[in-house]
Amino acid sequence: MMYQLPASLKNKKNLEWALLAFFIIAASAIRLHTNFSTKFIPGNNGAYYLVQARSLLENGRLQFVEFPLLFWLEAGLAWIFFHLGFGNIDSSVDFASRLFDSIIPVLSIIPAYALTKRIIGNERKIYSAAIISSLSVLYFSPLMLISDFQKNALGVLWLFCLMYWLYRSFEESSRKNLLITFLFLLLTGLTHYGCISVAVTLVLLNLILKYELRYTFKRFLRVVSSIIIIVVICIGIVYITSPFRTMVFINIPLEIFRNPIIFFILQHKPVISPLDMINILLVNFVAIISLILFIKNFATLEIKTRPFILACIILAFFLASPFLGIDAAQRLYFMSYLPVIPLLPFIYKNISASVAKNSVTSTILLIIIFSIFIVIGKGTQSNMNEKLYSELVEMKKVIPANGKSIIVARHGMEFWSAWIFRTDVTRQESLNENYWRAYANVLFLQQKKDKSSFGPAGMIGRPFPEPTLPEFSQSIFTGDYFDFYKSPTPPKSFFIFMEKRP
Repeated sequence: MMYQLPASLKNKKNLEWALLAFFIIAASAIRLHTNFSTKFIPGNNGAYYLVQARSLLENGRLQFVEFPLLFWLEAGLAWIFFHLGFGNIDSSVDFASRLFDSIIPVLSIIPAYALTKRIIGNERKIYSAAIISSLSVLYFSPLMLISDFQKNALGVLWLFCLMYWLYRSFEESSRKNLLITFLFLLLTGLTHYGCISVAVTLVLLNLILKYELRYTFKRFLRVVSSIIIIVVICIGIVYITSPFRTMVFINIPLEIFRNPIIFFILQHKPVISPLDMINILLVNFVAIISLILFIKNFATLEIKTRPFILACIILAFFLASPFLGIDAAQRLYFMSYLPVIPLLPFIYKNISASVAKNSVTSTILLIIIFSIFIVIGKGTQSNMNEKLYSELVEMKKVIPANGKSIIVARHGMEFWSAWIFRTDVTRQESLNENYWRAYANVLFLQQKKDKSSFGPAGMIGRPFPEPTLPEFSQSIFTGDYFDFYKSPTPPKSFFIFMEKRP
């Protein structure tokens, strides 16, 4: 005879699943609204994903050497839509990219929910796990990872899966758990540079803390050898998928605190958004409360999972540190909420008063409402509109027919150039004399008006600059919105050339 849950517990279980379904639908609806609210894919870099997926379908390779998993998946989905008669290759790729980005990242709530439940354990208010895990998809950070940040959003999904199976591995160190943990580490490594950096940091922290908190010499040797193997494997993955980032990955410990963000904050320079500032405060607050509870309840905490919780506390302080360098901060702040997801159920479990527990869930619901209001209220912009697109299509006829061409454009517009002109593209900071040897035509695209305000700090601060023209550049097209130039020779001094940028 099968055991049946008591009616009261069954009702609470149904409420928990209903809440989870509601959060999934709400997050998907917001992402669908954002992705399909503009005629052209929104964001500054949205066209990047279109170019990569189309290149796979038409040429069997990526146009830009990059971590490939997302593009394989989106190209596969576009191939299905194309053969089902949804439209031509371009429209199928556009639809597949927007749809994939609207649905798949929301699945992050599933491993987040499973992890939250395991940390909370047996609780009367079992629906609390659904509320806490909803932050994984309805906090403003994941809601911002749309269109421009599709690789990031998919990488975050693998990171949540990695955290869940890593926790399972601490509970039960079976071969199955370890293999699945490694699988999600591999998937992260095939998806996004920033995410694999965080994944490696999390795994190494757990291994080191597992040794430190339960010392034996045999365990020490095992941890050291495991760390070496993991680092070598990850370097290998980065080298295979994105070779030019290999040295960047290796040099992370040396570069990560260069030009600390705190200096820019104190000088009132807008290099990060106000939401990043809120995120820094919230994540550090959760980490501080978690550390206090970890120290206070250390003796009663389950020995097997102590390293995981402490690793999440350290990771939260690190990812939300105001002492990160500007380059690292712009990559890592959007992921700083990740360790908060397991820390919140840890806090919830280790506070005894019902009022305090209710305060945790109520605060989370308020943060969710605030996040949804902010994301919907800010509206959606695209780097492209119909007038710009029409003029760019008209410009195709002036691209020289002789030899191979490359177009230099500002960040974001280079991807639209690749999409429309079907040529190689680059940004000014990547140029050197070899480009004039490798290409018959080095062309410079400058936009004069109707420019979006996307920049290094998002929609605040300075926008990305237009490329500076080398000496002796020749105008080949002048329109209402763009000027197009051909540069017959490289600049006399690349240093001066770069310094002249606005």
